[in-house]
Amino acid sequence: MTTHDSGGSVHALPPRASADPWRPTVDDVAGLLRARTKDSEGQEVGTFTDDTRPTATQVEDRITASYALVTPRFGPVADFPQVYDATVAQLVAYRAALQIEKSFFPEQVSSDRSAYDQLREEYLHDLDSLLGQLAGAGAGEGVPGHRAGSEWTPTFLKAYGTGAPYFDPPLGPGLDDYWPEAENPENWAQPLQPPREPPLPEDLPVGDRPTSGLDLGSEPL
Repeated sequence: MTTHDSGGSVHALPPRASADPWRPTVDDVAGLLRARTKDSEGQEVGTFTDDTRPTATQVEDRITASYALVTPRFGPVADFPQVYDATVAQLVAYRAALQIEKSFFPEQVSSDRSAYDQLREEYLHDLDSLLGQLAGAGAGEGVPGHRAGSEWTPTFLKAYGTGAPYFDPPLGPGLDDYWPEAENPENWAQPLQPPREPPLPEDLPVGDRPTSGLDLGSEPL
């Protein structure tokens, strides 16, 4: 892979140190779930082993599943900017941690005794941040309007599906049941803020690019 400097010169990037730079290790996931790394005697060991719940093998399985969900949107590794390799690997680690919390500690997730919500918020923030960086650099393909599957992610809010109550003047014919491209930072006043339900004024879209190029009103009625 090559890159260009400010003067337009072409430089070959060094080869990647790993053949699979987007795959995190068991230790990477343990770093997000250290309190879960307890052995059969209740001692926190700092990583997952054959004597923890989940075991290291079970964590590897969750990494494999999460890798399959997260990485397809970023295209072939060979065509992806190396500077973001560690970020993608961390997203996979977050996704694996979320699956572990839901699979092994569902009663704690449902009773707010799990870090699931905080991990999910960090995952979404980091995903949006990376997508914004890639969009600014003209890299990264992915599928517009979709995010990696399994855990629900806010590609759009139902509040945005009705333009007229939120914008003055109304968006116009054909736009009352329409939402803008969620992953284009030009469409949002705060591109790195995941949408909330109900939306705050700063969550509402301000543009509709690249579809119509329309500038939307930003002040709610």
